[in-house]
Amino acid sequence: MTAVRLALVLLLCLTHSQPGKCGVTYIVHSKERDVKLPCKNVIAENCSTTTWLYRAPGSGDMVEVVSHGSIRSENTNREDKLKLKPDCSLKIINVTSKDAGKYTCRQFLTSNGDQIGEDAIVYLSVLTVSSSVPASQMKADTSVTFICHLTIHNPRRNKKGDTKLMWTGFDQHQVKDVNPYNISFTRTLTKEDNNRKLQCKVEWKGELKATVDYTINLQGQDGSHLVGLIRLVIGTVAVALCAFLVFVWRRKAKETN
Repeated sequence: MTAVRLALVLLLCLTHSQPGKCGVTYIVHSKERDVKLPCKNVIAENCSTTTWLYRAPGSGDMVEVVSHGSIRSENTNREDKLKLKPDCSLKIINVTSKDAGKYTCRQFLTSNGDQIGEDAIVYLSVLTVSSSVPASQMKADTSVTFICHLTIHNPRRNKKGDTKLMWTGFDQHQVKDVNPYNISFTRTLTKEDNNRKLQCKVEWKGELKATVDYTINLQGQDGSHLVGLIRLVIGTVAVALCAFLVFVWRRKAKETN
């Protein structure tokens, strides 16, 4: 399967004292696939007090990826993807679904000292769209499965069905699926599907949070126009050449007489 589109859904919680309550919701659509996670509890402007922790979806362990303003390369295999910005926010380069999870920003005056203030938490979920057939091989009469998947920071937080995915594009019918984080449908493509735009949407508590578009480009459809154009050009050149040869022949015959 080849992923073709990506959107990022960030839920920023200003404090851990009220579970489930987020002060601000951030929605990011990133063409460069980079994202910056804000830290809202910074004490020292040089980030010397800032520590970032990461917990992967489904994991109970938190890993320290930044300690007192420095990337902890020994604790992460993503050292080349993580950058600490001057405002102490954490930048993730070329985001993939593997980067989803819970990110916590904390402040410590000393390495062995107590935490200062409360956590600044960012929940990162990644929405991707993919297909069972690579875009370069899509043709009419080909059966293709389109998949929309949301890698969520904590699947257990969706017990009440707060998060919902849906497909639109074919007669605007919603595609239903038992898995709230993975919806798919299969269709045998026709010539009429060329340039058709599909859209996967993610809603949170009934509010639209992100959309990812997928445009179907059937191979050979545009090529047929090109072939026709080439044939037209060749035909025009042939007619012109014949006319020129007839003109030359007549001229020579005239000069001979």
